[in-house]
Amino acid sequence: MTAALTGTPGVGKTTVGEFLRKEGYEVLDLNDFIDTKGLRGEIDQDRNTHEVDIESLKKEFSKSDGYDIVEGHLSHHLELSPIIVLRCSPDVLYERMSSKDWKESKKRRKI
Repeated sequence: MTAALTGTPGVGKTTVGEFLRKEGYEVLDLNDFIDTKGLRGEIDQDRNTHEVDIESLKKEFSKSDGYDIVEGHLSHHLELSPIIVLRCSPDVLYERMSSKDWKESKKRRKI
C-alpha cells in the first residue's frame, strides 16, 4: 500500500514528509520525481507555476515501486490509497505563503 500525502501548497506536506522519512518510511517527493522524469511543462503565468501533464505523471509513476508515501500536491491524482489531505487555518497558510514571498494574487487564490 502506498499513501498519497497532499494538500494546498504551504500546508506542511514537505515537513510531514521529512518527519516520516526520519521515522523510517520511504517517502517520494513528487516534485523531485516530476523534475527527474522531465514532466514539468510550460509556466502558467497567471498562476506562477508550471503545468504538469497528469496522464504522463501517472504513466511514469506506475513504473516506480517501493514507496510508503508519495508527498506532493498532485499526489491525489495517482491511483493511491489512502489519500491524506493536510489542511491548516487560512490565516496560518497566508502567513506561511507571505514568508515565501509569493505574489498576493497566488496567496489569495489558495486561501
